[in-house]
Amino acid sequence: MNIPLLIPRNNCNAPARVAVGVCCWPEGWPSTPAVTLELWHSGAMLHLRFTVDEETSAALVTDDGGEVWNDSCVETFIDFGDSEGAYYNIEVNCIGTLLMTCRRGRDRDVCPAPAEVLGSIVRRTSLPRKPFGERKLGEPWTLELDIPATAFFRSRISDFSGVKARANFYKCGDGLSRQHFLAWQPVRSLQPDFHRPQDFAPIIFQD
Repeated sequence: MNIPLLIPRNNCNAPARVAVGVCCWPEGWPSTPAVTLELWHSGAMLHLRFTVDEETSAALVTDDGGEVWNDSCVETFIDFGDSEGAYYNIEVNCIGTLLMTCRRGRDRDVCPAPAEVLGSIVRRTSLPRKPFGERKLGEPWTLELDIPATAFFRSRISDFSGVKARANFYKCGDGLSRQHFLAWQPVRSLQPDFHRPQDFAPIIFQD
């Protein structure tokens, strides 16, 4: 049984820090960028900070809701256990372009987040907010997200304090010359597939 990841409250403890470094399909996709994630919450807001050191990066998608997984992309999948098996996927490329849905599987009951939800999520990136083709950056890039509890639009969450959930965190780059698919927790499928709630692990937001 997995020990829950404890997400601390802001200003009380250091952020939770995890590596997004499990290479689940090394035979076909052996590339392993260095990815760390820091997490904390401030009651009504979830805060994420990704730091990524990869060989090459790209960001061609500039419109929210686009295919950001083809770019240098980090992803948060989370299930609050309150929507009949549904979970949320939040996928963001390295310049802050965002995709978010609530769904019950890769192709099942997919509901894109409304525009006002996407607009409520604050994004800060170390890179300029303009597209660029694949290239070596020469240094790691960072992406920070401030996600209000109300952004989880099919859940009744106004404060994260004490909330229990299940989640996994990912790094991908489907359209890069060196494709990669990394996870926080192992994904047990034959081919790359992050839409597997059965491979999520427990997390607890501390009071």
